[in-house]
Amino acid sequence: MAIGNIHFRPSIIEDTIYEILDSDPEFIYSSQEYTPDAIEKVFEYMNTLTGEWSAIDDVYPDEDGGSVSICWIEAGHLRHIVINYHK
Repeated sequence: MAIGNIHFRPSIIEDTIYEILDSDPEFIYSSQEYTPDAIEKVFEYMNTLTGEWSAIDDVYPDEDGGSVSICWIEAGHLRHIVINYHK
C-alpha cells in the first residue's frame, strides 16, 4: 500500500533495471531474489548513466545474500529501488 501525496511518475531507469534483472534466467534466484551477478549487471548499467546515483548493500548476517538499495535522480525526482539477492 502506498501512502502519500506524490503522483506516479514512470522511470526509464527503473524499467531498464527490471529488464536487466529479467534478461537472463540465470539472474533469477527465486520469485523475490536475484543473483549477485544480476546485481553486478545493474551496477554496470548505473555506471553508464551521466547522473548521480548511490547504492547501499545490506548483507544478511549469514552472508548468503542481502538487499541492495539504489537511489538516483531522474527528471528532477528522487527515485529508489530495493533488490534482494541470494548467493
